[in-house]
Amino acid sequence: MVVAGEGSASGAKIKGSWSPEEDDLLRAAVARHGPRNWTAISEEVPGRSGKSCRLRKSKLLVVKLGNDDLGVVVSL
Repeated sequence: MVVAGEGSASGAKIKGSWSPEEDDLLRAAVARHGPRNWTAISEEVPGRSGKSCRLRKSKLLVVKLGNDDLGVVVSL
């Protein structure tokens, strides 16, 4: 669903499921900007806000780890 508003260069936000193409754009933008500059990252994913990109990236990371790796805890 596309909703008029702020959050992208065109002013339209996308609400709902992410497409595989958007996931690819997100991965490429995170590779370029690092996992902290969500405003810059969101500018490369049309219609998605920085918060939406950050939340999606965290979900992609969990899916990538899979159930077998969830028992591993990393201490920073």
